[in-house]
Amino acid sequence: HYDMPTRSGLINHEQKFDAQFFNITSSEAHATDPMCRMLLEHTYEAIIDAGVNPKELRGTKTGVFIGSCYSTTRNIITYYRPQTAGYPIVGCSKYWLANSISNWLGLDGPSYTLDTACSSSHYAMAEAYRMIRSGECDAAIVGGANICLHPNLKLQFFQLGVLSSDGYCKPFDASGTGYMRSEAMAILYLRKAKDMNRIYATYVYTKPTLMAFFGWTSS
Repeated sequence: HYDMPTRSGLINHEQKFDAQFFNITSSEAHATDPMCRMLLEHTYEAIIDAGVNPKELRGTKTGVFIGSCYSTTRNIITYYRPQTAGYPIVGCSKYWLANSISNWLGLDGPSYTLDTACSSSHYAMAEAYRMIRSGECDAAIVGGANICLHPNLKLQFFQLGVLSSDGYCKPFDASGTGYMRSEAMAILYLRKAKDMNRIYATYVYTKPTLMAFFGWTSS
């Protein structure tokens, strides 16, 4: 669309993926959501960076909580790669973003993907904290993922009137006209401070996190 903002926040989509390292066949890897592949890679990096051997997590009560909202991968792969033999049914499902990590590491903790629109990653973090605090988890892998593979979704947001007309985000500024579609990928490894080898930050929980819907509003 000629009126649609051309600016977007994009990350480098590394096409090289060591499927064998993650115990995935080549056919499955090609039919898996790129967000899922990148989350696996970032999970490995986060665990190693925390000073933990990934093999030691097998059989532990480690939960996986991923926040993610939109993905156009399933339609792209299903329509344009019919030879994928049904793998996209799993590999491009939202639940697999979290379950693939638990499956690869052999974890026994809870594992699910949360979708609360823009606050998905926030609630993933809050859920991980709650699980550790209650004793349901000894540790947690928390992540957020978003990639923009197909322009159709951006067009839908543009037609909805929520994208910035000048291509710039201006939070809390009266001149702001919307936001811009951007990509991001992040993973955190959470554990009680007394059990950690390396501590980069402390999660401060000041009061319960509540999920609410604000009734009839314009957004």
